[in-house]
Amino acid sequence: MGTPRLLAAALAVTIPLFFVAWIELLGVDQPQSVAPGATFEATVHAVAHGATGPIPTEPPAPDRSAVSPRIGVLAPSDWKVPTAVFRLGDTTVQLAPAPDETWVYDVYYPAPPGYIWRAFLAEAVSMDDGTPLDFSLSVVTSARIGLYQVVYMTWTQPPYWYLDGTGTSGATVTEGSTGSTGPGGSDAPTDILPVPGPSILETTIAVGEVGPPPQVTAWEPPDGAAGVPVESDIRATFDRDMDLASLRAGGLQLFGGPVWFFDGRAEWQTGTALDPGWTMPPIDPAPVPAQVFYDVPTRTAILHPLRPLEPHQVYTAIATTAARATDGVPVENPASATFLTAPGPPLRPFSDVPPDHRFREAIEALYRAGVIGGFPDGTFRPDDPVTRGQLARMLVSLLGLHTPEPGPPPPFTDVGALPGDSLPDYIGEAARAGIALGFDDGTFRPYETVTRIQLVRMIVRAAQPRLNPPPRTSPPASPTSLRPIRAS
Repeated sequence: MGTPRLLAAALAVTIPLFFVAWIELLGVDQPQSVAPGATFEATVHAVAHGATGPIPTEPPAPDRSAVSPRIGVLAPSDWKVPTAVFRLGDTTVQLAPAPDETWVYDVYYPAPPGYIWRAFLAEAVSMDDGTPLDFSLSVVTSARIGLYQVVYMTWTQPPYWYLDGTGTSGATVTEGSTGSTGPGGSDAPTDILPVPGPSILETTIAVGEVGPPPQVTAWEPPDGAAGVPVESDIRATFDRDMDLASLRAGGLQLFGGPVWFFDGRAEWQTGTALDPGWTMPPIDPAPVPAQVFYDVPTRTAILHPLRPLEPHQVYTAIATTAARATDGVPVENPASATFLTAPGPPLRPFSDVPPDHRFREAIEALYRAGVIGGFPDGTFRPDDPVTRGQLARMLVSLLGLHTPEPGPPPPFTDVGALPGDSLPDYIGEAARAGIALGFDDGTFRPYETVTRIQLVRMIVRAAQPRLNPPPRTSPPASPTSLRPIRAS
């Protein structure tokens, strides 16, 4: 939409407004099905509404009870609409094609792929409020079999006031002006006519024999599946041949997270059986960008995500009512499959233990066993010396001696309870288990580097109940078998 139209829409709200007569569409008579290439007649019933609202008196206003009969028909691009007639009482008026007005219909109701608007218009006619009237149109279908949409629409004024064109009253509007030049050179906006919105009727018509609404017969992965690889495509198999363009235009979608409720499109659920007033937050599930392909022999649509899915996350694939079979019949009841992706590879627990570290497997095994935990900054510092307190903590954790409940204070003069510090509790548990004995002066010296002999002693004490007894040796030789030893 061009900048002049957007600017005009903003300016129009600052100008005095008035209303004109307008037409409302009420219903349409047309066949539900026709033969391929046939011509059918459509009669659109309507009613006139009289002018309402303030009407300017200076300059003299034109007849606001007059309205231009116009109608637009949205149909497949290879169909034809050769004639359109307007009937008001005993008056019959031939409507002329108005291709310059098709953009207005597209603004209000954008034509889907393969469809175009045809616009028709007649000279303005005066009518009273409540006057019934009809539009009659001849429509020629193509030879293509299918279920097709046919939309009828009428309007009174375009949705945007042109700054660089002419208004319907004939007054010229120049770009940059704040109003249109009316009779006598006045700036009264005689061609700005805000009225009720357009009147629209949506219908469908079958050309030839069409099938039932398509349904999804299988999902891959199936609904409720878990452990789905993150590189997976999602497949939906239908019971009928599907139109790829409709699948790409919203008929097949993938969302991150569960989709609680949908009626043609995904949206959050409002209300439950337990709490009708309950409402989800006003947000939508996150759509996942994906390409859509279609395998004709198997009637399988393929959703190919543009990037790998997130590990251990819920996803939902949906076939919406925008999905259509090749004969135009849409999905009647949306179908969905929700699945859980597989967990990703375990994250490296320590930033300074790379995959090629010679002790990585041992370090990570101890980490997974809860024996070591690293430092708050995410490092393990594998080349740092081990302190006596750290060794006590590791041995207590390895043996499963630690309990969440604080125990008695450690029997060492230099290890006291500190708020938020669990090391004293581990040292106390090591002392009660006979692993840590401390020094003769009653200290433990938890922050001193452990020596090799201290390491051996503490490990042996910790493992003593689990050590095998020493191997038995051969009995000593009989004294009679000993030779006398000669003194040197």
